[in-house]
Amino acid sequence: MKKNTATNNKEMNEAMNLNTSVKTNRRISRVAAMILSLTLTAAALPQQICSAEFYMPEYEIVTEGNLEFCRSTDMEGFNVSCIDKTAESVIVPAEVNGRPVTELAKEAFSECKYLKTIELPDTIKEIGDYAFYGTQWLEDRRAEDKLVIVNGILIDGANAEGDVVIPDTVTVIDDGAFFRNEKILTVQMPDTVTKAGADVFYECTNLKSVSVSNNLEKISAWMFARCSSLTSVNIPESVTEIEVGAFNGCTELEALNIPETVESIGGFAFADTRWLNNKVTENPLVVVNGILIDANEFKGSSVVIPDGVTTIGGRAFNYCNAIKNITIPSTVKLIDDEAFFGCTSLRTVDISDSVEEIGSCAFCNCSGLRNISIPASVKTIGNNVFGNCEALRRITINNPECDIDAGMSAPFGSAIYGHADSTAEAYAAAEKLSFHTIDESETNSQDTLTGDANMDEAVTNADFVTCVLGIINGSSVEGSDCDINADGKVNAADLLLLKNILMA
Repeated sequence: MKKNTATNNKEMNEAMNLNTSVKTNRRISRVAAMILSLTLTAAALPQQICSAEFYMPEYEIVTEGNLEFCRSTDMEGFNVSCIDKTAESVIVPAEVNGRPVTELAKEAFSECKYLKTIELPDTIKEIGDYAFYGTQWLEDRRAEDKLVIVNGILIDGANAEGDVVIPDTVTVIDDGAFFRNEKILTVQMPDTVTKAGADVFYECTNLKSVSVSNNLEKISAWMFARCSSLTSVNIPESVTEIEVGAFNGCTELEALNIPETVESIGGFAFADTRWLNNKVTENPLVVVNGILIDANEFKGSSVVIPDGVTTIGGRAFNYCNAIKNITIPSTVKLIDDEAFFGCTSLRTVDISDSVEEIGSCAFCNCSGLRNISIPASVKTIGNNVFGNCEALRRITINNPECDIDAGMSAPFGSAIYGHADSTAEAYAAAEKLSFHTIDESETNSQDTLTGDANMDEAVTNADFVTCVLGIINGSSVEGSDCDINADGKVNAADLLLLKNILMA
């Protein structure tokens, strides 16, 4: 059975939007950037573009017989795929143009339904997903052994059942190897395994326990997701990272020991598990190894993140719509991707001068956010950080050399404040946003309610009318907050931005 990708088969992914943005080196306009993003997405998948009609200069492509070899400039060796879907036999060489053939591309032999014999060199160390899907070769291998292993890579366990013991000849378990296998009950993974890909045990609903290799480097994305019978997993000290959704939907998972070696935990890694539910009852701010991994049950309007937290994890405050104010302590160094995604009531964020990085989409869909000051300690601001923050009026970037992603997504009409000749000024110029130098004597308050033209401490249609009348009458609407884009004038551009604020 063909394995589906995580994107196609996980309904929860629609809410996540994780890892969907592509960094670009420059932006001509927002529309142009979207088109360029799609182009670069294709370019990032050499397995799928290695054919003459999609040739790009940064790829070396070689065709020999019924095989095509592709290598990008940053790859040591070639990946290989079959271009003749009628082929019955394939011999993959160990070397092409003096470089090793190291990888079977995604869908390398997919749909080659007549393919019965495949000879692979020992140089093959990686095998892409669906590489043998629809081949007679795979069907024959499944008939011979319930675990299909190629060059130490376990690529398929679709026919495995009961208690599975993976042989110690295996060093890698390929993506989705046991995908939706409802027949396996337990799995013993030998210590020879150092890598297990995404979706390996996804929706193995009768899997109760797994003995994980003591040399496994990470728990990959969605690796155990929706294993609804899984009650416990041993995570060895060799693991340093638990990726997005790793145990998502493991409803019976209660016994879980996360070693101190784990330094990174992806969004929704433990969502809908008993383990997380128990943690939340103890404290709505769930912290593991200094990583704040979940705050979705926090109900207050103001939150002070505890001292000792070093990372605010991905989607930690996912759609926490009650929160208006956040204080980040001096121990935090990373605000991870999508940390405050969808916090629509968020008004102020006090970011400590310990924070060094703000990840992609960290404040996406924070439609109530008006002003934000990013301290000089921040070295990197990621892609789409302020996506759909249409009410955001002022962004102050205090580090003159901050690495600002070209797709930071400061909304149209917002103003950038920073030092002269800084990266902030360059970003503002590229995005055609107003730029102002930081006045060291100025108090950079975030308390002003942007758009409150009639000073009633609320932004409503009445403010829009006030601004319209002010423009018609030629008045400056002095004392109001109608200069939404902070350009020193009140005009139609401000009305457009105020409309966006009201809609948000």
